[in-house]
Amino acid sequence: DALAAFAAPEPEPSTTQEKDDPQVNGQSDSLNLDEALKLMENDRDLLKIVVEESVGELPKLIDQISDALNTRQPQELQRAVHTLKANFRTLCMTEISNQCQEIEDLAKQNRLDAIAEPFDALRTQTLQIIEQLKQYLQQ
Repeated sequence: DALAAFAAPEPEPSTTQEKDDPQVNGQSDSLNLDEALKLMENDRDLLKIVVEESVGELPKLIDQISDALNTRQPQELQRAVHTLKANFRTLCMTEISNQCQEIEDLAKQNRLDAIAEPFDALRTQTLQIIEQLKQYLQQ
């Protein structure tokens, strides 16, 4: 996966984000494209490509996770959520990446019944992030 090659280390939390900043999502995690840009050595064209790829890939991964959960395929679920986690790390979104890790751990333990609720929250956040990424691309 091309995006996984840019997976970020755990970033320092930002305290300079304004409440009305379009880079802040509806939850407590920030869409910190400044950190992602630093990770990509300030290459704005590369960041745009990564954001475009994420907009295309994130919905597919959510669908794959949902399908794997519905058909009770823990290994498929684990693979898809692992890839989703890498996408969020590339965008320097630590909190939601950690949520992916929790779901991945549950899938590894074959605890599929425990995944539905955290996955619903993850899906909601991911859809919000996709919309914010689309807004970023329109800037």
